[in-house]
Amino acid sequence: MKKFVIRDISLLTLLTLGALPVWAQQSQAPGVNPGTLLRNIETLQVPAKPADKPTATEQSDDADLKPLAKLARVEVRGFDTLAPAFKLYWQDAIGKPVSAEDLAKFKIWANDEAKESGLYAFAQTEAEPAENPADGEVLVVTLVAPKIKSVRIYVPDEDLAKRYETLITTRFAKDFAPGSFVDPNGLDQRLESASFDLPVSLEVAIRSAGPSLVDLVVNVSPLPATPGQVSNGVMQVNNYGLKAYGRPQLMGSVSVGGFTPNSLLNLTTQLSEGVRYGRAEYEAPVEAYAGRMKVFGSRSDSHTILGGDTATKSVSQEMGLGLTQMWGSHKSYVFKTVTELGGRQTIGRLALDNSETSRVEDSQLRLIWSMDNERVAREPSKLAVTLTAGEYTRLGGSEAANVETGGYGKINVSARVQRNLNREGDWQWVGRLQAQAASRTLDGYNRMSLGGVYGVRAYTAADGVGDQGVSGSLELNRRLSGNQLVGVFYDAGVIRPNKVHVEGAFNTSYSLQALGAQWSGNVGRWYYNLTLAKGIGGYKLAEAPEQVTESPRNPWRLSAALSYLF
Repeated sequence: MKKFVIRDISLLTLLTLGALPVWAQQSQAPGVNPGTLLRNIETLQVPAKPADKPTATEQSDDADLKPLAKLARVEVRGFDTLAPAFKLYWQDAIGKPVSAEDLAKFKIWANDEAKESGLYAFAQTEAEPAENPADGEVLVVTLVAPKIKSVRIYVPDEDLAKRYETLITTRFAKDFAPGSFVDPNGLDQRLESASFDLPVSLEVAIRSAGPSLVDLVVNVSPLPATPGQVSNGVMQVNNYGLKAYGRPQLMGSVSVGGFTPNSLLNLTTQLSEGVRYGRAEYEAPVEAYAGRMKVFGSRSDSHTILGGDTATKSVSQEMGLGLTQMWGSHKSYVFKTVTELGGRQTIGRLALDNSETSRVEDSQLRLIWSMDNERVAREPSKLAVTLTAGEYTRLGGSEAANVETGGYGKINVSARVQRNLNREGDWQWVGRLQAQAASRTLDGYNRMSLGGVYGVRAYTAADGVGDQGVSGSLELNRRLSGNQLVGVFYDAGVIRPNKVHVEGAFNTSYSLQALGAQWSGNVGRWYYNLTLAKGIGGYKLAEAPEQVTESPRNPWRLSAALSYLF
């Protein structure tokens, strides 16, 4: 097992990040709702370790490629759905010479394009004379896509064969029947989903089985238990914190092997001047439920750092269990469901005399349905829908004034889509959406926020808070040399503070908007992200009399994060 030494991050570094400006005069909030603080903590994510690259499409022999003196036109034979993309690739080369190197690059691109379309295929090229010799030569592109002859499951271990050979064969048979074409993206996803709930590792070999035929050979090997072995981890320093609890934050996450094969213990922590947060989650495959079960617990101790008679402190803790299942796949998409049952208690107190100012005791059943192709696609997309049924069993203090005990429900939707604007993927646009609808007025934890690093980025997660709302972002990004990405964005959202009118509260729906620019990238295992955003269009809650907010109207906000992945 590798040993990792985490160096101390100096106070100067934290203070520097904390001093990154919000270039406008700020109102002094006495504190943020404890539930809102906890939601902000759980929403923030450290970057995950990049997934292993899926199986690469083999390339054909390019030794016999012959250049064209002058390209007249392109003719594509077979698989007409790819013909427009192939012709567009050569559009600027019409009337010009084409070198063997140009053809080799095209074949690599064409094979990848076929793979992206769900086809394991190889492009072959040849030149034919044009009808008018003066026009040059016709480039004929033929796609050769072998079909599946058979799927063979190879399990060298006799005990494993008895337990899993039939099950794994059944899982592959649906999508990879003899006589069908090979979908490489679907194959990569199937390898993951077929072993998701099993203590085994799967690898596939595609072997020639005759003219235009292949065999899929799936090799099955046992996974050993690796208790205490570090799987991956990340440390991050950022200035994403809330003003009332300290902007500079240190976050960390590590996954270590559990006591049984294919099990993991995930540990997460977040520290700032006013926050101490930790979460532990243990997950393991459970064959009987065709999924991975988990148990989790978290605790947050916080206090405001602004001082004064209104300074507060709070303790939040949660425990629960869940089951994650992969229930299907289609082409490059994989579909998951997560069922969670949890209980939470949050108590807020006045720091001056320890008197209780708020209390929420809450239990929830959460059903999460998601689909994504982020592991294999060049243009990744993701959609998640969460249904929550909960019950407030005990409320006290300020929460009891606005929220009633009893049952409630809400639905959350989040989506992300990326589309490349050129074939190299150097230019891309990204769209994001999140929305929430609720059955009634909720406490701070269960509400939605328009602000934050994943929302309207000129504001914090304590701005634009309400029971119902929707927000979205549009980004135009340019990939530079290396792994750098620069871009501009527009964020906007609208929020309804209270589902049911609350006497004496701010009940008017309002919007938040921001324009900005971002820069991100990595150098080895060090990842960085810098965002500058400017609020536009006003902030009705901040402009209302006697309302105290985390941010003023139309602020500037500079956000930064530096992460180390191991």
